[in-house]
Amino acid sequence: MYFRAPGANRSGRTVVRINGNAEAWELQAPGLSALYTAAGVNFLVVNFRGVGRSRFPRALGSERLGVAAAVLGSRRALSAAVLDTWSVVQFVLRALGVPEPRVAVVGHSIGGALAAALLAQRPLRVALCSSRSFARLLPVAAHLAPVLLEVPPHGLRGRALTRLTQALLWLGRWELCAPPPPPPPPP
Repeated sequence: MYFRAPGANRSGRTVVRINGNAEAWELQAPGLSALYTAAGVNFLVVNFRGVGRSRFPRALGSERLGVAAAVLGSRRALSAAVLDTWSVVQFVLRALGVPEPRVAVVGHSIGGALAAALLAQRPLRVALCSSRSFARLLPVAAHLAPVLLEVPPHGLRGRALTRLTQALLWLGRWELCAPPPPPPPPP
């Protein structure tokens, strides 16, 4: 969704919002768009695949299995999210004609990691702001899995769910960066 600031031209300063995991623009746009447009800044925000009205293909007739297959089954979902991010930035640069120095990409949570991954692959002269992002997905997802499913995290089921989440994410290679290197041996 594109919000043009009153009195601003289409190629004026523009913020591209890269949402966090499962954040729909419909829930973000009213407050965020008003903040930016009141300051004279154009604002663009989109939904990733599988968020809002967007859907993943079904697997074995099930939408939930389709989401699980897309997210956990391979690195394709991560590549698709980076591609979606690239497409939005290219739309702003090419279709709207906004010069690179007038674009700020604001990524929230995993959106910050995706924006950083994109700009590391394809350097552009745009500003990058990463809001409440994290370096690695595995520890965050493993910590949140029991909480989101309302399972006590320190009980047997919670610990099992944490380990299962870690294993599935590791097997699916759904990680944005390599784990930190081991510390050097003591002298």
